[in-house]
Amino acid sequence: MRYIYAELIRVLEQKRFYMINFLVIAVMILQSERICHLAEEKEWLAQGFWIHLLSLILQDQHTVLFFAVISGTAYASSLREDYESRFYYPCFCRERRIDYIKGKIAVNFCVINTVFITACFFCAVKQFLFLSPREVLPVESGMIESVREILSFGITYLLFNFFWSSFAMMISYAMKSIYLSYLAPFIGFYLLVIMNQRFFKQLIMLNPYMWIQKGQDWYGGKYGQWLFLLLLCIAVNLILAVIVYKRYGND
Repeated sequence: MRYIYAELIRVLEQKRFYMINFLVIAVMILQSERICHLAEEKEWLAQGFWIHLLSLILQDQHTVLFFAVISGTAYASSLREDYESRFYYPCFCRERRIDYIKGKIAVNFCVINTVFITACFFCAVKQFLFLSPREVLPVESGMIESVREILSFGITYLLFNFFWSSFAMMISYAMKSIYLSYLAPFIGFYLLVIMNQRFFKQLIMLNPYMWIQKGQDWYGGKYGQWLFLLLLCIAVNLILAVIVYKRYGND
């Protein structure tokens, strides 16, 4: 826990974290403007539209691709950076190797999803301030249902972001390149899309767009979807932990 706390403080002291936050917030707001464009043709909107709009943003394919790609930029390169700068030497004076690795994985989850939650919060605040004064028509769908939908998408995105960030960290460290952490999610995402569309059309779960879409028929419903993403996260982080542990063991 001491290492996790110290590493989070270290992240908050870096300008890169705030630049990525600003970028993601800006993109989410632009997404809301794009999706809201048709609705703005109406002079008045249905009550609760501002929160329903957030749900529409989260299930949009552009948003899915964006968060997969941006996941590799927030923290995924830190493991390789520590190795190249030998920053891990003072860490090993206080922590065991396995604790250092577990701390990196935990901070990776926290950082990328802090970026996601912050962007959703500011996007929702913007929509509330600008759209709620025009919401005078009767409610088309219950606000409680919209909130539940957003929470469901939120949990899915937490696992989705964590997987791609962990994947970027693993590729970056294994291939000995910091810059691959920025490229790996984009390349991996489209490799899966191409494999699904060209070679394995029946294997829909291979398509990463379907990992978010609520319309996909998952065995067990949304719980089956979360279990699938959780297993992906566990698998990629186990591989990462084994690679890093062996590397530091031979250092």
